Amino acid sequence: MNATLLATPELGENTLSPRPYQVEAIDAARAALAGKRSTVVILPTGTGKTVLFATIVRRVVERGGRVLILAHRAELITQAADTIERVGVMPGVERAESYARSAFDPACVVASVQTLSGRKRLQSWDPDHFDLIVIDEAHHATAETYQRILKHFRRAKVLGVTATPDRADDDEIADVFESVAYEMTIWDAMTAPSPGPYLSRLKVVRCETPVDLRGIRTTGGDFNATDLEDRIGPLVETLANAVRDQVGDRQTIVFTPDCGSASAMATALQSLNLRADYVWGDSPDREAKVRTYKEGDLQILCNCMLFTEGFDAPRTSAIALCRPTQSRALYSQMVGRGTRLAPGKEDCLLVDFAWLTDSMDLVRPADLFDRSDRGDDEAEVLNELIEASAGAIDVVEASRQAKEEATRRQAVRVKAKARKIDMRWVSYDPLAMADTLGISFRGSSAAVHDPATPKQVARLAGFDVVEADKLSRRRASKLLDVMVERRNKNLATPKQVTWLIKKDVPPELARAMSFHEAKAKLDELFNGRG
Repeated sequence: MNATLLATPELGENTLSPRPYQVEAIDAARAALAGKRSTVVILPTGTGKTVLFATIVRRVVERGGRVLILAHRAELITQAADTIERVGVMPGVERAESYARSAFDPACVVASVQTLSGRKRLQSWDPDHFDLIVIDEAHHATAETYQRILKHFRRAKVLGVTATPDRADDDEIADVFESVAYEMTIWDAMTAPSPGPYLSRLKVVRCETPVDLRGIRTTGGDFNATDLEDRIGPLVETLANAVRDQVGDRQTIVFTPDCGSASAMATALQSLNLRADYVWGDSPDREAKVRTYKEGDLQILCNCMLFTEGFDAPRTSAIALCRPTQSRALYSQMVGRGTRLAPGKEDCLLVDFAWLTDSMDLVRPADLFDRSDRGDDEAEVLNELIEASAGAIDVVEASRQAKEEATRRQAVRVKAKARKIDMRWVSYDPLAMADTLGISFRGSSAAVHDPATPKQVARLAGFDVVEADKLSRRRASKLLDVMVERRNKNLATPKQVTWLIKKDVPPELARAMSFHEAKAKLDELFNGRG
């Protein structure tokens, strides 16, 4: 090590207090790493992943350990360094021309994964230098650059933090992390009791759009960006009008598929007298525009895949998704830009568009709430409620309604299935059939001298009459005449009449019902409404 380096700075005051669930997550991660090399903590966007790992950094440094924080974006690196300073630890930054050990020997290093994965930069660090590696946005940890660093510091424990563990491509973070130490869902954060909730309530408004996504190619597990631009670009003004109509004076982030549509959207919104602008990764004035937006002097900021990670503007109270996706992770990241809590902020409005698509993989609002207690139908019912709503709908409240409706539908299906099974096996002896239909037979029931013909027996079997061979030919003929006449008049079937009578419908009324009247009445009776 360079002999001119100053000693590690003393620990300063810790000005951060973790929330109860953050304490639980920290304890769970510590327990997991006691027996494994790696684990991951999953927290929704806006619930304080940076505070969580900064608190862990403080604890490790207090015990004389060293920590490496890995991130892949400038915003994430700056955010991590600033938060770690707030827990009283002075971090070094390893990024581009910035060297973590240029002035002092830091106990915590925040590094750009692109920089540190370079051969010379990585080899300048002793493989045993760090005790713990924290990977911010850990769903990226499957990349070769991260793996190169993890292999170099082979003895360090590894903690991943992420809001979106699922990926659009085929890579699995389970290949990197041995366990999930702790997980909180968006639903948990939005519905947590006091001192919660920890995220702003979400309202969704569904806007119709003529944009047709059918036939678009899929690249890397999501819609091809060029194809999206070709479809969405010509209709930017239509989408801009919908955004204007819905967001009112809310601070809004608009997501678009590419740079051209971000610029066009901002121009269209400006023409509607809204304070709007656009940015993307290479914008020369990006920092100035973002600062203006955060200060409230800009109402709407359009971007192309820039603010999906590491962007913190809590006063954002509307998200417009002019960028459809098949990736639940991306969808969650975009929506998460508006769910942070802020003083005076009541909720976040999600402007979602009803794209024309033949794809069953298009992510919709209900896909945000991945709850362990959610039934198979609940997401579909929630989407139905959102689509049927004439205005903005509170997603938490709608989710509760969807749960009740899905439970009701399941009960109806169970009853219907049971009734279908029971009725399928109903069969009748000839006299029971005659009694059901109110047919009066005269004379002896014996058929010794003139039994029903094989043809009559076969035809009666088609009406679920068994042992018709015990009937006389005359009685078989009378029974068949009544059965055929009822069928021609579209009257209730013998099965329907039987079940109606079992359900206490007067026999005369049951026999007089049409097939459709009987079906409706049975549905009513079996579903518990009669």
